[in-house]
Amino acid sequence: MVDFAPPADITAARLQLFAPRCDYLALAPKLDAAAKARAIDTPRRVRHWLAQLHHESLGFTQFEEGLSYSAERLVVVWPARFPTLSSATPFARNPKALAEKVYGGRCGNVRPGDGYLFRGSGLIQLTFHDNYAAGGAWCGFDLVARPDLARDPATAAQIAAAFWQAHGLNQVVDADADEKVVADIHARIKANELDDVRQARRIINGAAVGLDDVVTQLQRAALIWRG
Repeated sequence: MVDFAPPADITAARLQLFAPRCDYLALAPKLDAAAKARAIDTPRRVRHWLAQLHHESLGFTQFEEGLSYSAERLVVVWPARFPTLSSATPFARNPKALAEKVYGGRCGNVRPGDGYLFRGSGLIQLTFHDNYAAGGAWCGFDLVARPDLARDPATAAQIAAAFWQAHGLNQVVDADADEKVVADIHARIKANELDDVRQARRIINGAAVGLDDVVTQLQRAALIWRG
């Protein structure tokens, strides 16, 4: 099907190409409206935003952090907290206990149960009480009183777009107007875009975890949102 929508629009047809396992019919209008409300309104901005969200949400299919790990996996994911299988066993397949162990007592998580209540959620994987409070201020939702909103697909797109705008990520990915096509990777990826995606990843993740996948998703998105 030919899609004649403007190049920055997030349509169901385009989202289906980009993330075929998600509920693209329901999500596309929510993502499109949220993007336009926060000036994510050029193909370049859209593809960077969606590439980051694709990674964080497993292709727009997961709206909360999966915390049901085996003991063996816990040792790999959090080696400093679980140096041995015996130390990990009480938290295996126990999401609430695990969340309290790894998230409790910091970043505003001060009450018992806060670790699980404010677990990674939404398309941007918002985590910790203080970040939920900040996220609510950006988008006008009381995410501390209603953390479930961060995990609701109906509002997750708005929160993700508000996060993007609040952190100046439109300006980050707009950097360098002199765009030169790089021939040895997918068409439409510009040399400076690879630098931009690294900087955006550091802001979202605090490090470069997941960068390779985000670059892959950016390459895919650039074939759909061209310009």
